[in-house]
Amino acid sequence: MSKKKILVTGGAGYLGSHICLELLANKYEVLVIDNLVNSDISTINSIQEISLKKLKFYQIDIRDQKAIEKVFSENKISAVIHLAALKSITESLENPYEYYDVNVSGLITLLKVMENYRLKNLIFSSSAVVYGKQTIQPISEKAKLSPENPYAFSKSIGEEIISSLVKENKLTAGVLRYFNPAGSHESGLIGDKPNKTQGNIIPKILEVIFGYEKVFKIYGSDYETPDGTGVRDYIHVDDLSKAHILSLQKILNNQQNHTLNIGTGKGHSVLELIKAFEEVLGKKIPYVFENRREGDVAECFTETSLAKDIIGFQSSKDINDMVSSSLNFAKNYSA
Repeated sequence: MSKKKILVTGGAGYLGSHICLELLANKYEVLVIDNLVNSDISTINSIQEISLKKLKFYQIDIRDQKAIEKVFSENKISAVIHLAALKSITESLENPYEYYDVNVSGLITLLKVMENYRLKNLIFSSSAVVYGKQTIQPISEKAKLSPENPYAFSKSIGEEIISSLVKENKLTAGVLRYFNPAGSHESGLIGDKPNKTQGNIIPKILEVIFGYEKVFKIYGSDYETPDGTGVRDYIHVDDLSKAHILSLQKILNNQQNHTLNIGTGKGHSVLELIKAFEEVLGKKIPYVFENRREGDVAECFTETSLAKDIIGFQSSKDINDMVSSSLNFAKNYSA
């Protein structure tokens, strides 16, 4: 029996690279589409070095239908994991049209090609930002969506499109709403590199630790949280990758559609995260408080029971694993 081929869009990115490794470890063949706007070709080499396996890479923009058609014509694809998207709340407020173009038009282009090749199986990368401000924590999948910025709207629109196609029996889909991915692969060869416009919190802390920035900026000190700083559900990228395999298996084996929150069920504040780094390093990290950023919420963490019930997912790594693995990766790329 031949191996199933899985297409990962955005597969050279932070999440994509870890998901590709998990797919290869589970004996899937992997194809990657990425335009390398927020990633690097060296990541593809690192995936192959770690896994000791080859994958097919295509430098393609997700909006380029002809190029994507060619990938489908050359390969018998069993499912698509769609990660290719822009993902900065701040950047989306500054340039909403680009976000709708890439995140919504890109999805539509992909879905057109999938339909042309009669492929129904899709895992869609969504985000907890679709929930906006929720008064009840933890957040369950039953919570009403309340997107508050173009990035969040682009994800909720994507979900609506997928939901309508599922109802028409044109798709079998797993929609995964990520909370806050963090950490890096144990090899130290792939991880979350800082990016001026789309940097996550841990790379920004690492920039201060390694001297690229003098001080870490905390946006908001007066939230209604125990220490006044924002609380988030940080999930290790390895755990997140495993969730994709479980979701994929559910789609391929049971044809069961699902929309799930993927997180740990525990919230950590920004100051708690800094303290975790300080404990590992044995030194203080300088920080200053800035005004709240538009679109940010006080706290956001998930209810975990549905993901456990539907696909058997449960996180296994904690905040200390995220901190130590991030430092391990940063030492390599900062050398």
